[in-house]
Amino acid sequence: MKVAIMGAGLSGLSCAIVLERYGIEPAIFEDRGQVGDRFVTGEIDMEILHRPVMDTLRFFSKEHGIYLQPVANLAKLVVFSENQRCDFNGHIGFSCTRGRHPQSWDAQLARQVRAPIQFNSKRAYQDLLQEFTHVVLATGDSEYAVKLKNFRIDFRVTMKGATIRGRFDPQIVCAWLDNRIAPKGYAYLIPYSDEEACCAIAYPEPPVNPPANLPGNPPPTPQAYAPTGLTDKSPQPTDVFWSRFLTRYAHDIGQPHDIHRVWNISGYPVGRCHYPRIGNTYFVGNCFGAVMPFLGFGQYYAILTGVHAAYDLLGMGDYAEKAAQYLKCYEESLVIRRAMEHVSNRGFDRLLRFLDGSVGDWLFDTPRDVLGTAARVMRPFISLP
Repeated sequence: MKVAIMGAGLSGLSCAIVLERYGIEPAIFEDRGQVGDRFVTGEIDMEILHRPVMDTLRFFSKEHGIYLQPVANLAKLVVFSENQRCDFNGHIGFSCTRGRHPQSWDAQLARQVRAPIQFNSKRAYQDLLQEFTHVVLATGDSEYAVKLKNFRIDFRVTMKGATIRGRFDPQIVCAWLDNRIAPKGYAYLIPYSDEEACCAIAYPEPPVNPPANLPGNPPPTPQAYAPTGLTDKSPQPTDVFWSRFLTRYAHDIGQPHDIHRVWNISGYPVGRCHYPRIGNTYFVGNCFGAVMPFLGFGQYYAILTGVHAAYDLLGMGDYAEKAAQYLKCYEESLVIRRAMEHVSNRGFDRLLRFLDGSVGDWLFDTPRDVLGTAARVMRPFISLP
C-alpha cells in the first residue's frame, strides 16, 4: 500500500501519525513552505459541542495516541450582546494557537510525524492518483472536493482579525453577539498568552438563496448584512464592522487596542462532502467539511476525520460509518447557524439574560448532547435545502 496525503494540517498529520504507528509511512505533500496557515490565529475547542466526550485532549491521547498541548484550560467564557453580558463558568474547553507558530497544534502534530513533509509541493491530485494506491485529501479547503462534485457549499464567510497586545487572562475568552459589528455572525477574543491575544470578527456573506425566516421576522436580504448609511465612496463594510468592533473591544475589555498582524479572509466556503470516500480517495478535515457552521471552529472533527481515514486504510475501521456521525453533527450545527441568522440584537439580549447564572453554567457541565438537543428544538422553525 502506498498512501499520499495532500496537506500537512490537523487532519493530514493526524492521519500520518496513526498510519506510522502501524508501520505505513505515507508521503506527505504540502504546497506551502512550512506547517501552518498563512498567519497566526487563536482558536478554541469548545467541549459543549462534542458531548459525550468531556475532555477532548485526554480522548485524543488515550484513544488515538495523539498528544496536544493547549494554550490554556478555559475556565470562563464571557459573552456580550448589545446591552447584556453573560459569564459562563466551568470547564469550557481548551484554547490553542493555529498557523505559523512553534506551539501551534499544526506544529505540535508535525513533530510527532516521522515521515518527511515535502514542502512547496506542486504535485497535482491527478498525478498522485497514478502513483499511489490511495490519496488522502487534507488540503484545508474544499477546492478539490468541489472540483470532484463532492461538496455542498452552504454559505461563505468573511473574517478579519489581528493579534492584539495588552493584559489578558489566558483562561478567559470573550465573544460578542452584536449585529452592528458582525451581522448574523460573531466576534471573539482568544488569548495566546497573558500579553497577546487573537481578536476577530466573522460573519456570513449575503446568501444567494436567503434562508427561510422565523415566524414574525422579515426575511433577510443582502442589505441586512451591510452597515446603514454606506455610499459607493464609503469604506468597505468589513472595515466599518472592524472599526466598530475595536471601539466595542476597548469599552468592554477596559483597555485600548494595540493591533498587530492584521489578516483578512473573504468568500471562505463552509459546507460538507456528500461522500467521505470515493474510490481510493479520502476526504478529511476542511476538505471533508470539518468546520462547524455554528461557531466556525472544527479542530476536533478535523483530527478525527484524519484518524478514522487512517484506520480505514489499515482495515481497522469504516470511515464512512464514522463520517456519518460527523455529518450529523455538521447538520445540527447548521440548524443552529440558520436560526442564529434570524436573531436580532434585542433577541441576543434576551437570550443572555436567560442563560446568565446557573442555566448557562449547567450547559458546560452536563454530559448531555446539547448541540443535538438545541438543533431538534430549532429545526421546526427554519427551512434548510
